[in-house]
Amino acid sequence: MKTYTIKFYGNTTCVHILSGLRLDFRGYSKDDLLESLWGYGYLNEDELAYLDEFTNAWTIEEEAE
Repeated sequence: MKTYTIKFYGNTTCVHILSGLRLDFRGYSKDDLLESLWGYGYLNEDELAYLDEFTNAWTIEEEAE
């Protein structure tokens, strides 16, 4: 099964990295992405609030198998 890494950025600084995600969230809006990550248990409430407030960009990359 493919896995993915998401890197969140505040301005140009990487502030949070999630790896080993089993779902491809490419094409999601910021609100949908964060809500889905929280719903699947990848983020806790504090991380969700922080990323919602302090990030404005992200990258999603397929991990090497």
